[in-house]
Amino acid sequence: INAGSGITYWLICISFMIFFYWNTYRMLRRVFDDSSADSLNQKTVHLISSMLWLAIKMTAVFVVCGFFYLLDVVLSLAVETPVELTIVGGLMFKAKTVFDPIVLLTMPTIREHRKEISRVTKEARREISQMNMEDVRLEDQL
Repeated sequence: INAGSGITYWLICISFMIFFYWNTYRMLRRVFDDSSADSLNQKTVHLISSMLWLAIKMTAVFVVCGFFYLLDVVLSLAVETPVELTIVGGLMFKAKTVFDPIVLLTMPTIREHRKEISRVTKEARREISQMNMEDVRLEDQL
């Protein structure tokens, strides 16, 4: 029973990992396609910077949320760890298991909000550039 549940657990973890990699690839591909850069080199640089930021964010979440838990595990291999550290590690691990689904469930809403902000920002930039061009034309006429 233990081996079967362990194999099932790891298969579920692998399935989630494959899903998250696929979803990340899809998001980064969209970033590449939607990039406002003209050349392929600029699009590639934009894509790589997006990938780096994604890796930094994921690592930061893992380290911040799992630091006490990992410290407890490492220390327990060498010495007996204080109970307080185990409690803090468990609380942080529980918080991570609560916050991860919340973040994943709110991602589409956040993405739509960012698209709306981006659209409004682009329209504002376009209007500002048109006003600047009109100012230049008026100055040329004078």
